[in-house]
Amino acid sequence: MKKFRRIKELKLVKDSKKGLLRIIFGRTGINVILILLQTSILLSMFVFFYDAMPEYLGVNLALRAIFIFVVLGSSDSTSVKMTWVAMFAILPIYSAGMYLLVKNDVGHRMLKKASITVTEATKGVLVKDSDALKRLKHNSTHTCNLLKYIERTGTFPVYRHTAVKYYKLGDDMLPDILTAVEHAKHFIFIEYFIIEEGHMWGQILNLLAKKAKEGVEVRVLYDGMCEFAKLPHNYPNLLAKIGIDCRIFDKIMPFISTTYNYRDHRKFFIVDGTIGFTGGVNLADEYINNGSKFGHWKDTGVRLYGDAVKTMTLMMLQDWALADPITRHRGKRLSALEMDKSDILNLKNECKKYTERIVFEKQISDGYIIPFGDNPLDDERVGEAVYMDIINRAESYVYIMTPYLILDEEMQNTLKSAAKKGISVKIIIPHIPDKKIVFALTRSYCKPLIEAGVEIYEYTPGFVHAKVFLSDNKRAVVGSINLDYRSLYHNFEDAVYMEDSQVLSDIKEDFIDTFKRCHRVTKKDLKNQRLSQRFVGTVFKIFDYLV
Repeated sequence: MKKFRRIKELKLVKDSKKGLLRIIFGRTGINVILILLQTSILLSMFVFFYDAMPEYLGVNLALRAIFIFVVLGSSDSTSVKMTWVAMFAILPIYSAGMYLLVKNDVGHRMLKKASITVTEATKGVLVKDSDALKRLKHNSTHTCNLLKYIERTGTFPVYRHTAVKYYKLGDDMLPDILTAVEHAKHFIFIEYFIIEEGHMWGQILNLLAKKAKEGVEVRVLYDGMCEFAKLPHNYPNLLAKIGIDCRIFDKIMPFISTTYNYRDHRKFFIVDGTIGFTGGVNLADEYINNGSKFGHWKDTGVRLYGDAVKTMTLMMLQDWALADPITRHRGKRLSALEMDKSDILNLKNECKKYTERIVFEKQISDGYIIPFGDNPLDDERVGEAVYMDIINRAESYVYIMTPYLILDEEMQNTLKSAAKKGISVKIIIPHIPDKKIVFALTRSYCKPLIEAGVEIYEYTPGFVHAKVFLSDNKRAVVGSINLDYRSLYHNFEDAVYMEDSQVLSDIKEDFIDTFKRCHRVTKKDLKNQRLSQRFVGTVFKIFDYLV
């Protein structure tokens, strides 16, 4: 307890300072500089070069035409293209700078190369469950085809010998996490988007310090945004003092980096390679309803026990390698496809070491379980593809929980098409928003969905942070993947696909109970929206790709 209090007191960066740093060095700083540049050029033309104004306007028009032509010829989705076209029409110089910055992946080429290297180096580490694959081929050819697609971007086998427990709230998950940590014997791997000092992390950290002292290996990985928003920059050093190995995934770089886009949004809590937790729950107090500013915080998660934890362990080790400065350096210095032979061998051996430790009762068998990840650097939108597959295969109903409903054209059409076919499509979103602009955007997508027959429900007690899909009592997904551009296009994400599992009944029960605590959104509700909210939703819908 004493050690935890000392760590909590060593909060060297004040919140106000961190907020200022995030503005200066993050995406906001880039935006401010480019807008000021656009404004200064325009004003200088009026003040100093008024006679050359026709030439300036001509060049401006030519630049707009060139960049719009480039955008329309790109491989981006239609909605993304329209966002850029609108921006070029309004602020051409600013938009050109942002477009070149994003498309050239300034600050991320190194990460992309290292990601390819690590993925290639760890292929073949996991031994596939041949019995599960054989049974799946016999029972569901379609799911086998989905599995083939998922595995295009990594190693994500299907498993049967895995028990699954579903959590309706983060409050319910915490006691089981603490119990798992108390019984850890070999290693504890933790990877989260958000870790924040407080009651939840305090309890966990006290136990981690105790287990580290007992000789259990403890690793903690958190996203670089935490360094500005939640934790002091030297937090890894503070954890090292109590025996915990800590790394930061993709630190924020000043100005020229597009690192703001590619965040590690995954959530893993892995104990001894036998127990793995994931879902929407981060390690901060609002996720267990301790001091939430947005009413009751509704979040969900799952605990896996058995073979499928191997995939979660491998994903965590891959991300751990990406956060290693040496690996990142080599990913840049060498080719994009390989490290040297010793690096590859060491990484493979480490992954085998931690994924072959699983020992459990082989009689455990609970449907088909596929933990999988989505990587923004491989040009595949795995999370969205899995979601749309669930919608397209539904015969009776599709139930969805999501905090954000910012949809691309393809997802909108998929949802509307399912509803028009007579399938019951119900979506639960927050009633109390954590981000007002995002909530206004979410509301702007409700009208066309409702007109197509989709039912939208707002969770009246507060905020929904859960990311859950369920259809036909047959298949479900629980994980970290939101229904917005950031999750589907820009983040490292994870989820668990479950088919014919007993846990599906628990997930359905949670949906039924949650519907009772919701208000169904009607056209009248949308019509009675405040004019300012409707205006914000309409305006930002043009730029939702960048929100």
